[in-house]
Amino acid sequence: MVKASSLKHVPLDPFADGEGIPFTLCPLTATSYLSLKYPAWAIEATSSIGVSQLSPREFLADLNSTIVQDPTTFRTRSATWHSQLAVTLIKLTTDPELMSIIQDMYLIPLHDGTWTSASRQSIFFSKSETSLEIPSGIEVLIVDSTAESDTNRRELFKTLGVKTWEAPEICRLVLKVHESSSFDPKTLTVVQLISHAAFLYKSSWQPPKTVDLWFATMQEECCLGRKLYIPVSVETHSPAARIFTQLQKQFAVIHKDYLKAFPSDTDWPIWLVSNLGLSKVPRLITPHIDPKPQPTQTLEILREAEKPRIFYAKGDEVAVKRKIPGVADEQDWILCEVVRVIGTGKTVRYDIHDPCSEYGLDSQFKSSAKQMVPIPAKGSPLVDYEVGKRVLALYPDTTTFYRAEVKAILDDGAKVQLLFEDEAASAQKTVERRFVLDHEEPQTPPQSMMPPISRTQAQLQQQGKDGPWLPKVSEPSGPVDVEKQCGVISPNGVPCARSLTCKGHSRGAKRAVPGRSVPYDMLLSAHEKKNQAKQGNDNIISPAMPSFSSDSSPIVSSREQPPNFQRLQEDKLEGERRVETAGDANSKDTPAKITPSAPVGDTEKPFALSEEFTFMFRECHTSDVLQLLRENWHHYSQWINGAHMKWQNTDFLESSTQLRNSLAASLVQSTKGSLPLQETVMPMIDPQLDEGRLIPAVDIKDPQHPEWTLLSYFGVIIKGDIHYYLRCLIAISEDYCPDVDSVTYIYEQIQAKYNENEKLIRAAFYERDIILVHSESRGLTKPASWTNIKECISRGFTIEFEYPSSSYLFRCLTSPRGDPIAPIVAIATLITSSTKLEDISRLFRDVSTALKDVNTSKAARLLRPLQDKSIFPITNGLTKRGYDKLLDVHNTSWYIADRPLIRESFLGRLPLLALPIEDLSALEDLFRILRLDNRILSKLATSRTQKRGRTTTDWAYTSSLRKKSPFIKALIPQSHPNRMTIVRQIEEVRVSVATDISQTFMLNIAGTEILGGDVRGHVSISYTENFLNLLMTEECVVAKCPPYELATLIADACGIKDPKNFSLLYTVLSNSSLESINASFKEQGIYIKGLVFDKLKDRYRAQRGDLMRIPSPFWGRLSRKGGSFRGSAEALWFGSSQTGRNIYDPDGDRRLPMMRLSEDTQSRRFVYEDEKTDGWDHIQYLGEHMISKVLHTYLGLAYDPERDWTSRLRSRSGLKLFEDSTSCAAFTMRDLEIRKQMTAFVIEYGQSETHNWKENLRANPPVYHLDLAVSAGSKMSSFVITTSQVERMQQFRMPDNANDSNSDVVILVRVSDVYSEDLLSIDLFVDPWRLFNSNNLTFEGTWIAKGIIQENTSGSAKKRLKLNAPSVSWATPAISGIHENALTAARGRRSKETFTHRALDSENIRLLYLLPGETGDQLQGVIIHVPYKSPGAYRALSEKPIMLWVDAICINQKDNTEKAQQIRLLPKIFQNAASTYAFLEGGKTSDNAIRMLMQVRFKAACDEKSKLERERADEEADENIGIDLAGETDLRESTKSRKRTSSNRRIGSEDWPEDLPRVPASWKHRSIPDLDAGIWSSVEALFRLPWFRRVWIIQEIVGAPHVKIVCGKWIIDWNDLHLAMEIIDREVQMSDNDSSHLKSSWGPFLALAAQREWEARHYRWTLIMLLENFRYAESTLSRDRLFALLGLASDGNEAEFEPDYDSPLEDIVLKFTRVFVRQGRGMQMLYRAGLNHQSDRFPSWIPDWTVERASSLQDSSEGGVSFAASGPQQCKIKCTDNTDELLVDGYEVDEIESISKASNVRKEWEKYFNEVDTMIDSAILAPVRHLPEDLKWKVPIAGVLWPKVAVSGGLDLKSPYTAFRNYLYSKQKGKAKENDNSVNGCPLPTEDAMFIEHMAAGSYEKQAASYIAALQDTLHGWRFVVTKNGYIGVVPNMTEVGDVIAILKGGSVPFVLKRSEKRDGAFRLVGECYVHCLMNGEGLSLAGIREGEFLLH
Repeated sequence: MVKASSLKHVPLDPFADGEGIPFTLCPLTATSYLSLKYPAWAIEATSSIGVSQLSPREFLADLNSTIVQDPTTFRTRSATWHSQLAVTLIKLTTDPELMSIIQDMYLIPLHDGTWTSASRQSIFFSKSETSLEIPSGIEVLIVDSTAESDTNRRELFKTLGVKTWEAPEICRLVLKVHESSSFDPKTLTVVQLISHAAFLYKSSWQPPKTVDLWFATMQEECCLGRKLYIPVSVETHSPAARIFTQLQKQFAVIHKDYLKAFPSDTDWPIWLVSNLGLSKVPRLITPHIDPKPQPTQTLEILREAEKPRIFYAKGDEVAVKRKIPGVADEQDWILCEVVRVIGTGKTVRYDIHDPCSEYGLDSQFKSSAKQMVPIPAKGSPLVDYEVGKRVLALYPDTTTFYRAEVKAILDDGAKVQLLFEDEAASAQKTVERRFVLDHEEPQTPPQSMMPPISRTQAQLQQQGKDGPWLPKVSEPSGPVDVEKQCGVISPNGVPCARSLTCKGHSRGAKRAVPGRSVPYDMLLSAHEKKNQAKQGNDNIISPAMPSFSSDSSPIVSSREQPPNFQRLQEDKLEGERRVETAGDANSKDTPAKITPSAPVGDTEKPFALSEEFTFMFRECHTSDVLQLLRENWHHYSQWINGAHMKWQNTDFLESSTQLRNSLAASLVQSTKGSLPLQETVMPMIDPQLDEGRLIPAVDIKDPQHPEWTLLSYFGVIIKGDIHYYLRCLIAISEDYCPDVDSVTYIYEQIQAKYNENEKLIRAAFYERDIILVHSESRGLTKPASWTNIKECISRGFTIEFEYPSSSYLFRCLTSPRGDPIAPIVAIATLITSSTKLEDISRLFRDVSTALKDVNTSKAARLLRPLQDKSIFPITNGLTKRGYDKLLDVHNTSWYIADRPLIRESFLGRLPLLALPIEDLSALEDLFRILRLDNRILSKLATSRTQKRGRTTTDWAYTSSLRKKSPFIKALIPQSHPNRMTIVRQIEEVRVSVATDISQTFMLNIAGTEILGGDVRGHVSISYTENFLNLLMTEECVVAKCPPYELATLIADACGIKDPKNFSLLYTVLSNSSLESINASFKEQGIYIKGLVFDKLKDRYRAQRGDLMRIPSPFWGRLSRKGGSFRGSAEALWFGSSQTGRNIYDPDGDRRLPMMRLSEDTQSRRFVYEDEKTDGWDHIQYLGEHMISKVLHTYLGLAYDPERDWTSRLRSRSGLKLFEDSTSCAAFTMRDLEIRKQMTAFVIEYGQSETHNWKENLRANPPVYHLDLAVSAGSKMSSFVITTSQVERMQQFRMPDNANDSNSDVVILVRVSDVYSEDLLSIDLFVDPWRLFNSNNLTFEGTWIAKGIIQENTSGSAKKRLKLNAPSVSWATPAISGIHENALTAARGRRSKETFTHRALDSENIRLLYLLPGETGDQLQGVIIHVPYKSPGAYRALSEKPIMLWVDAICINQKDNTEKAQQIRLLPKIFQNAASTYAFLEGGKTSDNAIRMLMQVRFKAACDEKSKLERERADEEADENIGIDLAGETDLRESTKSRKRTSSNRRIGSEDWPEDLPRVPASWKHRSIPDLDAGIWSSVEALFRLPWFRRVWIIQEIVGAPHVKIVCGKWIIDWNDLHLAMEIIDREVQMSDNDSSHLKSSWGPFLALAAQREWEARHYRWTLIMLLENFRYAESTLSRDRLFALLGLASDGNEAEFEPDYDSPLEDIVLKFTRVFVRQGRGMQMLYRAGLNHQSDRFPSWIPDWTVERASSLQDSSEGGVSFAASGPQQCKIKCTDNTDELLVDGYEVDEIESISKASNVRKEWEKYFNEVDTMIDSAILAPVRHLPEDLKWKVPIAGVLWPKVAVSGGLDLKSPYTAFRNYLYSKQKGKAKENDNSVNGCPLPTEDAMFIEHMAAGSYEKQAASYIAALQDTLHGWRFVVTKNGYIGVVPNMTEVGDVIAILKGGSVPFVLKRSEKRDGAFRLVGECYVHCLMNGEGLSLAGIREGEFLLH
């Protein structure tokens, strides 16, 4: 029994087990507990006697005693008992005080059998993931698996803080270990430390931002991650590599084994940097502090946004600061008016009217409200201004506002007296008060100084733009403690760092956060208790009954406040909670570790420049450091500058400023040594100053990189502004020996920037010694010294004379007002009528130059004295030089002609400024300031261009310009509003060449049109949607340099105004080398990408020069897909060492080899070089031929020519070619029998000076060597003798001793008078060496020498008697079977036998050796056979002997085989001829024609010479004449002098051919006779001679080196005739007469001449092109049209092109056309093929080249349009085997529904166009771009823009069409009157009426000439159609209803196909056609088109 007061009643619920026994009952507690036997009613009563109830705290104390004193009993209790105890303890843990007691109790069994408490332990449940291992070195405790399997016990353990075996919990444990103050990382191995970081990485857990883990380093030490560096992969010698090499010597680098942990995982190093604080780049600051993220908008920002905007209405007056394109200077405010309001609300814009627009800008432009200042309306309330206030005011009598100071208020406030800036105090102005504005300029830093925004900054800025702050999760600034913070994981994996009362997440989400030691509700309750305690509220929760309070903090409703305000309040609250939470953390017994990088609340530690950067600037090359800074600026910039600086606190901003200052003060390498970074400049700003080491340019790589702008934050000057040049000047001023040129250059640059920086420049020059005085006249001790402006003024230095190019600068600096222009203006006011023009021009240039850099309004004030002065020289055209009068600027009657053509056109019709045109460009600033630029005629006048004569597209020039288009495009300003359109037009530029261009300029003045005179132009420009069309004269195209006019027009079209760019443009146009042009562009800093230079193709430039002077007949017919010229397949260039591509056997090349040529400087044409040969081998052959006949006559059959004739020339007699490697005599007798007979012959007829020569020969007949000496003259004439002959004479000379004999003897056979049958003689000299010894044989040369045998006059008369000599006649027959065909006896008296051709070898030709004779003699000659490759010189027809090739003689016309073989050789025959003579039918008519043609030719030459002499005389006169403007005496006298000089100049007789009569008086002053003269019928008859149209003469003329025309009594050179015809053809084209019949007559001749010129330039065309060009040619056999051109064709060596006279013509044509298809020219054939009214002998797809035909529709480029019906598709054409069919891929797009009955021929025009009108008006047309009325004139001419042949009239065809219809109407009306000559019964005056109608019709016809020309040519005879789909067009005449419109792949135009009546599924080609709106690929998108393969036959 014990006292009641000492007993405790143990409540069974909850302190007892399931059996009702208290958990704490044990021997120790049994005496203090009330017995369990008391009933319940008794227990209640015991309380009255002192028994107390056991409290939870006492229960826990007893339990703990039980565990401590008897642990074995406690631990061995049953599992059920422990589970029941756990339930009780869980209930108690809701009280925080009890919770701490329970945590200290050893309640947790471990897996190793021991027990532990939960206090300050890392305890985990047993593994849930077998693969999850605790990193080595981390100690943890693991709960016994049996105990944790009990649900109640596990819940208790979890409540006490036991953690689940999960990666996040282990990761937190690792961090906790490393953050512990007791943790020593040196106790761990490298492997263990690596495993810690690796575990964090593998667990994919996001560590807190402030985590700082310990790492092993390469220095075998340990270091925190936020001080550690990790190596990166960089190039070995890169700046980063060099810096890292130095950096790792001083600073810790991660151990290399870390990178081996995950060797193939590239994310591992990145993760270490982004999560554990390691760095790849040197740290810029210390300690590391991140900038604060962007806050929500403040209330001030909201209020600013709510400020009312100013809206303007139409008619409001405003001040506007207008931006001028291309002008960098800041512009003034100007007075304008709102003329239109566009849009509403925030997008409102305004159209503004500027009544006094400058710079040539439009007076109307767009603006926004931000760019305008409102001007109060009249009568509205006005602002009161205090005296001294700065305002913006309208300057009197101007429309410009300037800054001014208020001096007084006048007229009761109606006006304000102001002092404008830069004006004297006495020059105050009075301004109406409403034009005085209270406006301040916003102070914003220059955009150029801002560095590029980094990615982080850009994201922050964008975040501010995108509206609400989207993330609702507060970013953690350190590790999130889930005991005190929200901890809910956001979608991006970041835990919420707000407090437990976070309103951003639900209570359920917060309860689910793992890792809390107790349930969330308990933590929240404890958190609220502490908050109440701080506020003085001591509300304690009952320990027995835990409180579960609700989360009831108030939330601001979004409906009550704006969203931004709501976010603002929330962020403010959260900030407070974060501070509060941090306080809680620090109030623990063990304070939490706060790392330096973890800012607490809004208090951030200041930072400074890191030790790393200080080290790098000291130890590394500074260029590497700066490069590193630039490459990582996106990282470093967050502490330097950016938009985020706006919301950083003061400490951060101060630290940032100090950081910038530290970097700016760092020493860096520069061109002037080591300098602080802030004292340097960027290199390459001004290349001229970068030369040498003059300026403090910082040493950096790639200084032009745009990211170097970051250096501007550290004081480096990065652009060429005034600060740059002043800093450079200051740096140079510190040099002992400065560079004077550089200083001068800097002064010039400062001068150019003076106006915008006047105050700064004046301050610098007054305070700093930066003026270099280098003149010895200054009395200085040094040759050069530095001073300032104050010193210069005090010492009287006039610096402007030392620096004349900067005189304006120094005049401004020394002038008190800064106004150096006034003196020049004062001089200009003194101009009078006696002032010379050149003096006025020079004075104006000086004024304009002085004004160049002056503000426009300021300059206008300076020029006011000139406003009322008559100082402008004006000419009315009355004087050739000088001017007529002076006028002032207010006189608006005069204009400025700034172009030569405009001046020429208006001179005498308008008063013009008389200043030279070349000076006007220098006066642009003067004109602009005086507002005279609106009088410049190039801006005011319009022009009408007329072209005359033949107009063709010059595809060579076009191709050249298109190749140059990248350069031209690079010059087009980027700011040009239509740049893309211009670029497209430049890429598709097209050049057309006209015979003549004239321009008429027009000026509209107040509704009155003033017409200038017609002037001859050179260039015209026009535009279409996709093309830029240049029309040029032939002189421009062939000129070596393009005309200035061309460059000007292109510059205007492209908006190129910069003089430098204009100069580059002229370089592009004048230079033919792309590489040279590119070099010029690079020098100016312009780099063109994508250029490819093909040197092989550029070896012959095709823009200008020799080649392009020839108009090609082929350029227009080449393939040009996509608008580009591609002629390489049709025109091949053959170099001097090649003959083109050998398709065929090289030894059998049937094409002509290319000839050498040179340029004739007189005619500017190419002439062929002569072969250097004298033809001696021909006469040698005649001698050998004669001796062979002699030997045959005297020796008989013993003589065998095949054996004994040992000369190579014997083949000419038809013998086999002699071949021997040794040198042989002409004849060699070795056979014994012939030696005996020869000995007898020689003894009888020979002679010798050798003793006993006959005896020696008889004794032993030797081998005879017969050398010939042949001449046409007598025996004493010279002959050719070779060294081999002389050597042979010496070698085989006969001995003097009679007893000696020799085996070989030389006989010199002297043949003289070889051409004369009567005088021919033969002498035989035995042992001719004796002739040399006796000087009877002498030489006149070397190697091939001339020899003369002297007559021996010594000795007896007997010796001088004529010796017996052999003789033989030319008529003597040769040996039968050998020579019978080798000799022609031409004399009738000798032989009348008919010559018979002997068979030729395949490689030989025949030549006729025509012998000389007397007048009247019959012709005699020798036919010889020679190899065609080396025939020697011959003429294709002199009084001298001549070798000829005559076709009728030298080709056996009866032998087809020989003809075919010789045809192959014809080109080479003519080409090898020394000269070719063309014999035309003579007669008086032809004689007269040729006489006139030669007169034209030589008159032109003489006129040109006279013109040059006159120009020279004029130049000399100009130099000697002084122009006195006060009078015109000198001018008149000089004019008379020139007239006298000109009149005395006549065509000298030496300039005119003797046999050519003088030009008749009828056309003495014209280039050619009048076209009505009768001589033209003779000219027409001449050129219509059949010879000009023979197909075979084409290759004869083209291939022959020299051609002469023989006609009647005239022999003229081809080139003379060609020059004459070029002159005539040009004049005829320019004539308004209809001379088509004349032009057609000489067309074949000009075609021949053009082809000859192309051949001379080594350009060859394909056979198909030649067939097209020579359609006019005629031949007896049709197949000859093909064969005759093979020698000239680039593809003439095709195997299938072998001439064939045996096969049918059809087979031959088909064979040729198959080759054309194989070559890829099938589409070319289709363009020219089609049905016609001729025979259908050939397939419809083969052109009929025997009929002349107009140009193809496909080639309409000469009409200004181009077609691409099939788009970019390639053609697919193939021939079918063994048939005449062709397969073509394409599309069937439409069908002909109706067709006109009349066609496009002159006699049917009336009906034809009436039908066109009816068909268009009645048809249901498909939707097209044009109106029906436009279709009526466009479609009949296939949509061309101008006719291919130019006629009088402009380039527009619509007006000529109207005249054309009037012409048709007048003709129809005239016919009607012919049928009815009365009206209402009253007869009309028939003749008068007919005359009037005839005159009217003639006038209309002339006006309609250009439209009529467009109707003719290609479209002649075509008819108008409407298709089923409603399209209209024109088609060939043979088209019928039902025919198909097809687009063939690769075709530029559609085709008409007719379904075959003979072959199923096949078609016949009708021809090409024009269908409006289907010509450029539109047809391929039509519905219902069918793609397929067309079979044509």
